[in-house]
Amino acid sequence: MLDYNRKGILQDQTGYTWVFYGDNLKKNEFYILPRPDFVYDSNGNPALKLVTYSADDPAANGSGFCHFEVELTVPPEIRTAVLNEIPKQFPDAGAGVVFNALDYDPGAVALLILNDGSGPLEFQAPASEFGANAASFTVDLTAKMMDTVKNILATPGGGFNIKYTMSVPASMPAVNATLSFDSSIAYQYQVTHAQHHTWGHDTPRSVQQYLTESESSKVDIKWGIKNPPQQLVDNVTNWANQTLQTLVTAKVNEALAIANMQSSDSFKISDVSSFTNTYIENQVISWWLYPQASLPSLADLRKDVAVFSSTVNTRQETITIYAHLPFSQDSQNAPNVPIENSKPVLLDKVTVTVDYPGLNQAEATHTFTQNGSHLFTAPFDPLHGDVFDLEYTATFKDQPGQVTGKVTGIDQGEYSLVIESVGILTVTFDAHQAFMAGSQEDNPLEEVNIDFNYVDGIGLGAPMHQRATIKKDDNPLQAGITGYIGYPINSPYTYTVTYVYNSGLPYTSPAFQNQNGFLQIIRKADAVHETNLILAVQKDSKSPPIVDVVVDIWYQQETSIPGVSEQPTHDSPSVFRLTPVGEPGWYYAQDTFLGFVNQIYPIIYSGTIDSLAGQIVISAQKVANTLPSIIISPTQRYFTVEISVDSIDWATAKFTDLKALITPTVAGVKQAQQSCAWSKDDKSSNYVTVAYNEGQAVSYDWEIRYTSPGGAISTLTGTGATDIILDVPASLA
Repeated sequence: MLDYNRKGILQDQTGYTWVFYGDNLKKNEFYILPRPDFVYDSNGNPALKLVTYSADDPAANGSGFCHFEVELTVPPEIRTAVLNEIPKQFPDAGAGVVFNALDYDPGAVALLILNDGSGPLEFQAPASEFGANAASFTVDLTAKMMDTVKNILATPGGGFNIKYTMSVPASMPAVNATLSFDSSIAYQYQVTHAQHHTWGHDTPRSVQQYLTESESSKVDIKWGIKNPPQQLVDNVTNWANQTLQTLVTAKVNEALAIANMQSSDSFKISDVSSFTNTYIENQVISWWLYPQASLPSLADLRKDVAVFSSTVNTRQETITIYAHLPFSQDSQNAPNVPIENSKPVLLDKVTVTVDYPGLNQAEATHTFTQNGSHLFTAPFDPLHGDVFDLEYTATFKDQPGQVTGKVTGIDQGEYSLVIESVGILTVTFDAHQAFMAGSQEDNPLEEVNIDFNYVDGIGLGAPMHQRATIKKDDNPLQAGITGYIGYPINSPYTYTVTYVYNSGLPYTSPAFQNQNGFLQIIRKADAVHETNLILAVQKDSKSPPIVDVVVDIWYQQETSIPGVSEQPTHDSPSVFRLTPVGEPGWYYAQDTFLGFVNQIYPIIYSGTIDSLAGQIVISAQKVANTLPSIIISPTQRYFTVEISVDSIDWATAKFTDLKALITPTVAGVKQAQQSCAWSKDDKSSNYVTVAYNEGQAVSYDWEIRYTSPGGAISTLTGTGATDIILDVPASLA
């Protein structure tokens, strides 16, 4: 694993500074941080094209697009030079120095920085964690920008500026870091700054800007050594800010996906859970690396810009398909290739076909045998717009059969094929937080067992059930789940955690629903769940001024959770007083109810709102424990339905998995569909909550999917239900 403190540098003849790192365990093993460069063909030509539109419309004439591909490389002469430099900078490396490939995490991006004379412009593209970390850019250009790009490429001394953002596993130094995000503060900023209503689908820089401007995030770093080197302090601070930004972005994207939103225009940041993550010394973290360089211009390469330029008479629809996958041709020995049953899961090829009006059939298909991208172009169809469909077939090196997929209605101009697209599901569970010292010191945690469940949403194949175990002496405190399931991953997964203590008495958490991503943090059994209490009422002439709000909050029923001695009850609730602060145009106040992640029963709250016109009483409202925020207002209320599986006898059931799909309707308008799932032996109820205003009618449609061991799905449905308890039938009969 990379040791970022064991860092060396080498300046080459061009003045570029190469960085290399040692391994944290083996002193003779090193990693060279690669440099961005063009992808070149066999003749030394960069993968670059400039297309200009010749149009009657003066506004469009001279505009067009630029497309080029980049990758990360280490030239052989640099490897030799670093090999000669290592004994000088690291005498303890000894003989037999070995260079290893970096173990990249998913989620890498590449950034293109252009300057059109009015200031820097940034364009982001996904980058592969496999092969040579390919990325490509397709940039629509105005006539002025087209001239600027051509001038950049024709001028000696460097062309496009490229910066990658990537992460690799590393060990936390002698420091404890606490990273927190308060979505109630972010929501206050969102509703009181109308120009900043978007958090999803933004560049990383804009998300970081929102975090800074809203003051909704916090980084607390405590060093375990005296006078740490300033460079290490800077590196850890940068790691913390980048990690916090990545965590918030992931939470936002998760909430958008659950709400089935395609844009963030109506997205409320209060739909995102607040969180506090703690990282301790020696914990495995994702350490951020930033390979960057100016690409050579065509003049530097002694190439003519005209050779890479063309002119067309009509605007072109550009469609970029990325293949970011573990191909056998370029990822055979990569450390991050998925492993199933001790064998790497590698692809031979992936064939893609794009469907768009006017796209020549002979040019609509491309076969990938290594990481990269392919650009499809066709005359733009104004009636069809930017929407295209995609079909693909993946063939593996050692796995039986093929994986086929079809994606329709893609409107982003690009699509990435990643490991989930070809039926590979891999998740790492990190239990460092679970084993941290705390309230259970007299009965320490011995191990955690993670029961992982993935069920395809449309019956393409058999469910995936795996168990992973992490013991207290494991180093690192991590375990992985990997499966090749033979069909595209199209649904979230669930998992439960069983905590096994020294006393021998285990505790199993409720199922964590609707999960995605390659990393999950296992928290302590008594971990806190933060629920925001938010008063956010817009001031207007018709509403009397709000003076004060009092909220009582408790759990419907106590749950026996290791390390938790007290929980709020109806007779002894937690009491909050929200007094509005002076926000222009708003009555705003917020507080946080600290409940428990592993509480299986819902939250209940009631309250009173005191205004100059009198008192408004909020009767008891039930909400799911997982709800990120409770909005307190004179009119907003909550409807919660309990989905019960009490009638299911798992011992005799002919199915192994259940899924409930709940689609609420509020005042005649259908809301985002919510889902919850159960796997064999899970008898817990799940809860679905929807907000409404007093006087509005609320109902819901439901669908229950029963999945057999082989993957076949049978369904039962109902419409217009209003019951607050939905009993799942034991069978289809």
